[in-house]
Amino acid sequence: MQVEARHTLIKRAIGVLSVMLCVFQIYTAATMPLTVLDQRSIHYGFALAILFLYSALNHMHLIMRLVDYALAIAGVGLNLFILLNWEDMAVRPTNMLPIEFVVGVVIVLITLEAARRQTGIWLPLIALVFILYAYIGPMLPGVLRFSGINLRRFLNSVSFGSEGIFGMCLGTSATFAFMFVLFGEFLLKFGAGDFIIQLAQACMGRVRGGSAKIAILASSLFGSVSGSAIANVAGTGCITIPLMKKSGYPSEFAGAVEASASTGGQIMPPVMGSAAFVMAEMLGVSYGMICIAALIPAILYFSAVFIMVDLKAAKLGMKGQQVEDLPKLSAVLKEGWHYLIAIFVLILLLIVLQWSATKAAFWSLVALVVADWTRKFLTKQKIDIKLIYETFVDGAKAALTVATATACAGIIIGVFTATSLNIRFSSVLIALAGNNLFALLILAMVGAIILGMGLPTTPVYIILSVLIAPAMIQMGVLPLAAHMFLLYFGCMAPVTPPVGLGFYVAAGIAQSKPMATGLQAFMLSIAGFLMPFVFVYDPALLLEGSIPQILWAVLTCLTGTVGLACGLVGHFLREISVVKRVILIVAAIMSIIPEPISSYIGLGIIAAFLLLEVYLVKFNSSKMQAS
Repeated sequence: MQVEARHTLIKRAIGVLSVMLCVFQIYTAATMPLTVLDQRSIHYGFALAILFLYSALNHMHLIMRLVDYALAIAGVGLNLFILLNWEDMAVRPTNMLPIEFVVGVVIVLITLEAARRQTGIWLPLIALVFILYAYIGPMLPGVLRFSGINLRRFLNSVSFGSEGIFGMCLGTSATFAFMFVLFGEFLLKFGAGDFIIQLAQACMGRVRGGSAKIAILASSLFGSVSGSAIANVAGTGCITIPLMKKSGYPSEFAGAVEASASTGGQIMPPVMGSAAFVMAEMLGVSYGMICIAALIPAILYFSAVFIMVDLKAAKLGMKGQQVEDLPKLSAVLKEGWHYLIAIFVLILLLIVLQWSATKAAFWSLVALVVADWTRKFLTKQKIDIKLIYETFVDGAKAALTVATATACAGIIIGVFTATSLNIRFSSVLIALAGNNLFALLILAMVGAIILGMGLPTTPVYIILSVLIAPAMIQMGVLPLAAHMFLLYFGCMAPVTPPVGLGFYVAAGIAQSKPMATGLQAFMLSIAGFLMPFVFVYDPALLLEGSIPQILWAVLTCLTGTVGLACGLVGHFLREISVVKRVILIVAAIMSIIPEPISSYIGLGIIAAFLLLEVYLVKFNSSKMQAS
């Protein structure tokens, strides 16, 4: 009885804090954010309190609960201190009071612990390595050596400065990232998840391999809302994977389709996950511009997955579902028109009118609630106010990962800046790559995938954008292309064997072998591994260049995608031999390479193969009919 009473009390406290946080974020989104440190300290104080109270909810041991309570109170107190005193500290950076030393050290420790509890051990470990470097750097040889910094300078940079814990990264969490997480939570709580799946079934269910195409369409839309590959696999996979297995796809392939489609959701506009918001801040451009630039690569990625599942369905001799077994499109739209209004408002404000991401998310949320309540009023349904409360609680919980990850990443950036490592690190990377851009890109790709095996996409992108993006830009890569390259490979880790959480979750749902599922997911996602190299060497895919250049880049990549899909699946109009598959894969890669002679040769081989196959199939068919 005491346990239930305690749990009820903690849940009420979490509920109150979650509502307060959401109301604060909505109010500042509707009007304008507070000054930088005011906005971020209030946001982070709420986030720490909620996080540690959730932790106390799960601890049965009294001492552990007391520690959690103390950390929750400390999280609020530390941020309140910074909120009330940052202006005073800013005018005397060389004269730090004893209490400020204590606050600075404790905020670093509590940030490390919060990140460990929310994201796992790897991000705080990386931050600790950088903190250690700040201490031992003067003892290191060569380019890593620096003159050294004292504790005051360290704390000014990491704990109180605009480039550390309360820097730009936490700023994205405290403004538009939180609003988009909340908007996504409203969509899901109001039933958009079911609407997306039914819409996909109505559109794709009757075509060949329709169950897998439903998964692709649903996961791309769902993932664009959730911004998390793992949440996407878990959210849609429990419906789409059994549907694919029932229609005849092998378990491994069904899990792979869901993993690859869910991973692609993070790069699908208009909502691409919190890492894209950070990118907009780092590049100093609007989030709408990021969405526009990301559109063509995202379409090509899903086109590749779509073509491969279609060819696999043809290879297995699969048919579409019966029309009577599918929901009617008109009925689906009649029930879910209000979701489309919210998405339309988001696209209009974010991409067409180029409003700020925070304002666009706020008005899209308002449009969703007004449309939903209007629909319920017209159909005489009860408006459930309690649902708003539940959405606030779940939205605040969903935002904790972003808040803690960006704050911890701020420690890394703060040390990087304080030690001037950012000035020297680019030259180290360029030297390590032998002054070769392709070698540097390979280093970046491997680093992103390794980090992505243990970290969410956002901290992976933040770390690499600080460590590697300057070196890429120094070697002539367009800043947008450099940052998009790192974002892509930060997203690709969930489908990269041997450790990819996306395909492990999908394999669990599909009851398939994880490694076999992972290899299939890697194959289906291959466009996501090739496309970043293309737009680094030819930014036309990111809509940088003339219309003829953009059209040529799309043509070569789309043709290469078709050839690659045929080669990997081993089917076009009929089974393809191993030799022809190898030739097709090589030709596809040649056509995708942004170099004229290579593209011409690759396009010629693929076109010749496809035309020859069409002719031979027709010729054999005519011959059989004549006999």
